[in-house]
Amino acid sequence: MMSTLHKDLRETRGSVLIVAIIFATVAALSLGSYVRLANTEMRLANHQFYGNASLNLAEAGVEEALYAINLSSLGDENWSSTGLADTLGKYVNSIELGRGATGSYRVHVAGAESNAPMIVSEGDVRSGGNGRNVRQIEVLLYQRSLFGGNDLMGDRITMNGNATVNSYSSKTGEFLQQAKVASTSLEEGNMDLGNATIYGSVATRGWDPVTRPNSEITEGITNDFQSSLPDVQLPDSDETINWHYTYDGGPGTLDGGHYKVDDINIAGDGEDNLLRIQGDVVLIVENDIDIKGSAGVLIEDGASLTIYVNGDVSVAGTGVVNESQTPSQFQLYGTNLESQTFNLSGNAAWYGAVYAPNASITLNGGGNVGAFYGAMIGNDITLNGGAEFIGDADLAELLLDDSFAMANWRELFGEDRYSFE
Repeated sequence: MMSTLHKDLRETRGSVLIVAIIFATVAALSLGSYVRLANTEMRLANHQFYGNASLNLAEAGVEEALYAINLSSLGDENWSSTGLADTLGKYVNSIELGRGATGSYRVHVAGAESNAPMIVSEGDVRSGGNGRNVRQIEVLLYQRSLFGGNDLMGDRITMNGNATVNSYSSKTGEFLQQAKVASTSLEEGNMDLGNATIYGSVATRGWDPVTRPNSEITEGITNDFQSSLPDVQLPDSDETINWHYTYDGGPGTLDGGHYKVDDINIAGDGEDNLLRIQGDVVLIVENDIDIKGSAGVLIEDGASLTIYVNGDVSVAGTGVVNESQTPSQFQLYGTNLESQTFNLSGNAAWYGAVYAPNASITLNGGGNVGAFYGAMIGNDITLNGGAEFIGDADLAELLLDDSFAMANWRELFGEDRYSFE
C-alpha cells in the first residue's frame, strides 16, 4: 500500500516538474522574442531618429544658403567654388548630436548669379551602432514679386454673371490660357465662380470653390495654396516731392518725378480735363481718387505711372488710358492698413497692375471695350457682369525686392541623388 502511494507521489512530482519545465521554456522563448522585438524597435526608432536628424541638418543647409543669397554674402570666405560651373559650396562638419552621434551638412548653390538659383543640401549623421543616415533636399528659388504668377488673388473672390479669365504675355501678345485664380482664405466658400470660364487653374487652401453648371476651369483645381499679402510700403526716394494740393481736373502734364496730392478729382468732358503723364511719374495720394466723365488720365506711350493711394478709388468714364498697352507701365497700390474700396470700370480697356491687400475691389464688365489686362490682388474681389480679365504673365518681373523665396522643395532619392564628391 505504501509502495503504491510513494509511486503515485513520484509520478505526480514528475508531472509537475515537466509542466514547470515547459512553462519555463515558453517563458524563456517569449522573453527572448520580446527582447529581440524590443531591440528591433529600438534600432528602428534610432534609425528614424537619426534619419530625422539628417533631414534637419539638410534643412539647416538650405536655410543658411537662402540667408546668404538674400544678404548677397555668398562671396564670404565660408563659401567657396566647388569646381562646378557657377556653383558655390559650404561644408559644416563635426556637429555633436549626443548619444555618440555626429552630424554634418554639405550645401551647394548652383546659378548663384542667376534669377533662379538652385540649392542642394545634404545632411549626414553617423553613429556607432546605427551606421550612417543621409538625406538630401533640392530647392528651386525665385525672385519675390507681388505679382508672381497669381493673376487674380484675394481672400474672397466672387464672380457674378458670365465672367471670363485668361492670361497672356504683354511682350508677345500671345494668349497663354494659363491664368491662375487663387484664394488666401482658410474659410470654405470664399470663392464663388458663378458661370465664369477660367482658361487656367484655381488654387485654394484645402477646399473647392463654388461653381455653377455653366462654369468651366480648363486646368483644374489645387487645394494646397499658401501665400500671404504683405502691406504696401511707400517708396524711399531722394527726389523732391512737390505739387501738394487737391487736383480738381483741368489741363495738366507731369513729365516725371515724385508728386504728392491730397485728392484727385477728374470729371467733365474733353481734353481740357485730361491729366497727361509724359514721363516716369510716382504719385502719392493721401485720400481719394475719383475719375468720371469723358476726361481722365492719359499715360502716353513710353511713360509710366505708379500710384500709391490711401483712400478709396472710383474710376469710370474714360478712366485711365495706358497708350503703351503694357500693364507694367501703370501700377496702382492701395496703402491703407485697414480697408479701402476700389470701383474700376470705364469705356477704355484697362492695362495695369492693381495691388491693394486690404481693399474691396470691384471690376465692372461692359463699357465700349470692357477688358482688364494685368493683375488684380486684394482682400475682397468681385467681377460683375461680363467682365473680361486677362492676366499678364510678364508682371512677375516686377520684383518686390532683390530677395528670393522657395518655388519648389523636394527630397532626392535613388538616381536623383546629387553627388558631392
